[in-house]
Amino acid sequence: MKVFLIGLFLAFSTSPSFGQELLFELELIKFNGLSYQSTKDEIVKIFGIPKIIDPQYECGAYSESQPGAPYEQLIYKGFIFIGNEKEKYILQEITFDSKGEIFLEIDGHKLSNATSKDRFIELFGEKAKTYFDDNLYAEEIKLYPKDQDSGYIFSFEEGRLLKIHYWSPC
Repeated sequence: MKVFLIGLFLAFSTSPSFGQELLFELELIKFNGLSYQSTKDEIVKIFGIPKIIDPQYECGAYSESQPGAPYEQLIYKGFIFIGNEKEKYILQEITFDSKGEIFLEIDGHKLSNATSKDRFIELFGEKAKTYFDDNLYAEEIKLYPKDQDSGYIFSFEEGRLLKIHYWSPC
């Protein structure tokens, strides 16, 4: 099964967090045809029945203390959604496989485990280059949805894109 995230458009700005803040528009994100926020029924229709757990986070956007709680994780091989029916579900984590079956498309450009840090910089522009130039041994870079303090961390291993995961402050 090939998994797609289509149409991620990125705009950039500076920030003290991670030394660099890269902004993107959530409305442009698609994951295998799903909108950034999707219902459980929409997710199950495409990916099948997930393993479901209650994460019981103590802090952050999906903590038990949030007004929208409780939340649940929909766990699939290679990716996880988090949310509930009231607020819908978002993609919490993607782990790229070495076969390239799980990948993202950003404005027609494929991101997968085969994506090098250099290719990532080429796609994401000068601010990503500056961040990695200033942080030579950095293996992660954080991207933020506009007007939010939570974001996504793109993680690399041995110079290759490994994972993307949702992050929110406590």
